[in-house]
Amino acid sequence: MANKKGLTVFEILVAVTIISILSYFSFPKYAMIWKESKKVTMEKELGVLRTGVSIYKIKNGEYPKTLEILEKEGFISFSGELLDEYNIRYKKKDEQGFFLDSFGNRYLYNNKTGEVWIQKRVEITK
Repeated sequence: MANKKGLTVFEILVAVTIISILSYFSFPKYAMIWKESKKVTMEKELGVLRTGVSIYKIKNGEYPKTLEILEKEGFISFSGELLDEYNIRYKKKDEQGFFLDSFGNRYLYNNKTGEVWIQKRVEITK
């Protein structure tokens, strides 16, 4: 009798079933961790914006007219990282030029008070 090597269909089905069950129970945890990391990033960026506005006010005696001025004058950087070997740049602005948080919400700014906040997107479901 010859020695047969390989897996039977039953063994493959058992392995696929085990992997599917493990994936089913672990996916919600990974999704929660991903959402939490985006929330932490958003809070850090909001803090950077507020700090940039405060430093600009201290140095210039008035609040900047726009958040773009903070970026142009080097108080903040929201253009993303430039990876020279791949020539990749990510942008964190929408089509209208508003800075975006990690969830895609706009950072809004009041140049009279120096207040920076987030405009939450409203999802419309039918």
